[in-house]
Amino acid sequence: AVRRTALIALVHCREPRLPGRLLGIARDAKLSVSLRTHAAGLLGAVPAVSRIPQIAALLATTQATDDTAPIAAKLAHALGEIGDLRATEALVSALTHPRAPEVQHAAAEALGKLCPETAFPVLEKAVASADPVLVRVARLALARCRR
Repeated sequence: AVRRTALIALVHCREPRLPGRLLGIARDAKLSVSLRTHAAGLLGAVPAVSRIPQIAALLATTQATDDTAPIAAKLAHALGEIGDLRATEALVSALTHPRAPEVQHAAAEALGKLCPETAFPVLEKAVASADPVLVRVARLALARCRR
């Protein structure tokens, strides 16, 4: 709990090295999944545009296993919050990854914030999913993008 609180304090202080440190924590398999997930989630609250390639790469590696799926979901959410179209490919890949529904949900939501036209076919396919949560999130993303 102390580490989590310290990370939040650093976000509020606008520590300039924080994006790199958060990425390091999110990557570190020796740390708890809970702390890694928290760090990944905070990436969307800091100026991390320059870190999009690293965040996208980490998203690709963490979405593959059940135990790291919460980290991947937070990374997808952070990419949506950062709001840079360079994240599109990683988010589309996460949306089409069938093993981790929570990652798919976060990726669809993030794509709904970025609204890249290249993601529309994948979001439309998600609307036909058997996962009712994914259907709802994909519909909301498409509606937001088509306004």
